[in-house]
Amino acid sequence: MTTSRTSLKVMAIISICAGCSGSGGDGPAGPTPTPTPGMGSLRVDISTSGTNLDPDGYNLIVGSTTRAAPLNGSVTFTDLTSGSHSVTLDGIAPSCSVPTSGPRSVTVNTGQTSVMVFQVTCSTKPIVFVSTRNGPEQLFLMERNGNGQIELTSTASTNRDPSWSPDGSRIAFVSTRDGNEEIYIMNADGTGLKRVTNNSGSDRDPSWGPSNRIVFTSDRDGNDEIYSTVDEGTTQVRLTNNTAKDHSASLGNAIVFVSNRDGNDEIYRMDADGSNQVRYTNNSGLDGAPSWSPNGETIAFHTSRSGHLEIYLIDANGTNLRRRTLDGDVESQPRWAPSGIEMTFVTSLGTNDEVCVGGLSGGAFNISNNSARDFRPAWR
Repeated sequence: MTTSRTSLKVMAIISICAGCSGSGGDGPAGPTPTPTPGMGSLRVDISTSGTNLDPDGYNLIVGSTTRAAPLNGSVTFTDLTSGSHSVTLDGIAPSCSVPTSGPRSVTVNTGQTSVMVFQVTCSTKPIVFVSTRNGPEQLFLMERNGNGQIELTSTASTNRDPSWSPDGSRIAFVSTRDGNEEIYIMNADGTGLKRVTNNSGSDRDPSWGPSNRIVFTSDRDGNDEIYSTVDEGTTQVRLTNNTAKDHSASLGNAIVFVSNRDGNDEIYRMDADGSNQVRYTNNSGLDGAPSWSPNGETIAFHTSRSGHLEIYLIDANGTNLRRRTLDGDVESQPRWAPSGIEMTFVTSLGTNDEVCVGGLSGGAFNISNNSARDFRPAWR
């Protein structure tokens, strides 16, 4: 079993299955076993997906009883007293995660079997982020658990706003190395630098999406607008055109972006060619940093509508707004995990920003853990 474990949240799906008994054939049924008074059972189903799985499995703890549990399979606890029981899945490798927190509670009824399901996702895909730990803003890389932190860029200029290519082999980012903010591309290990934009304006906020398309913000025409390139800079097309500021686009099957065209920063959606622009949010707070989920069904963004920054989710059609951030937490800059069941984001801890990971229903685990400012994460 893995001995160094992270406190992880566990997703529980509880159902009650009536016990069955009796005998088949044409003869009379045998006597129905009488359940032990005040006793029931619990079946725990475990499914693990992804890469870099822990071959030793897990520990499953029900009350004071601990049993070994497989990566995929079931464990049944019998002769449990009726009532509430605490259930914990322990021994989860740092490269693995679950969407919600535990320990969880389940009710066992006399003569019945309760069912609890644990869904675990494992990944070694790294997170790229920005840090000021060595001076100016530079790009760093780390594993999902915060291990293996390495610096990808090391220049006197700033390097920030990273975005992974769809195949995870390259990173688009912003750098001032040539005098002003321009979009660049490099390999995942920091080699193979290529300049994408080259003009006197400020080009920033790249988002790399399907069909090798990169959308980004530029003020080259006098104010912030959304632009697009499908050939890594050879052809650059303007997608928005108004006197307001349009910025912070995220590219999926469509484009979501931020605009103050109606008085303050709100989330908008448009097609990949800039058509059919629709407003998705409408409140007095500032909404920003939208991000498409991997399956294209959900948009995460941060908002100040409660008085401080929190992360909210909204469906792809602009409905079903819900809050991800727990009361009292300050969170921003959400970006999805490849699994779609958790995300990386920034949590403000006093005067310091840290990169965290967490599920879709709240909670945060600090993975950058540095006295410098760590922010703008992106998950490959």
